[in-house]
Amino acid sequence: MRFKSGVEQAICILAMLALQANEKPLRSSLISERLGVSDSYLKKIMRQLVVHGLVSSDSGREGGFRLAKPLSQITLLDVVEGIETDEHFANVTRLPARIFTDPDRGIPRQANIVDAFNVAESAYRAQLQQFNLHQLLMIDRQVDWETIMMNGRKSEHANG
Repeated sequence: MRFKSGVEQAICILAMLALQANEKPLRSSLISERLGVSDSYLKKIMRQLVVHGLVSSDSGREGGFRLAKPLSQITLLDVVEGIETDEHFANVTRLPARIFTDPDRGIPRQANIVDAFNVAESAYRAQLQQFNLHQLLMIDRQVDWETIMMNGRKSEHANG
């Protein structure tokens, strides 16, 4: 199983939001600058996180994004389902019917294969459900991302 890069970015976004001091909302431009990704792509990821209830969005001058719930209530499965499509591991194409022309034998063989993939997918999802981001990220402090980014820009200009 291969994840889209959006899954890793979503985990990093959630970590940034969890680290943010006083749950102050973060602007997408600050997050995208820190992660080194385009703001338009980041907004697509943020939209998916909002739709899946992992992040909330505050509008207005002081607005931005913040966690919708604690990291201890966000599992890896939540993140994967928020970013990845809802497709199953195995899609039925009826291709085996071209090999096994006897329907009494071909259809059960195809069903056996699909069933095996469904069992594997269920086990995979159950494992992802076991890990929450609080356990994995072990965040024990808070920072002010605006200050960090501003100081980083100042040092870049001083060294340039």
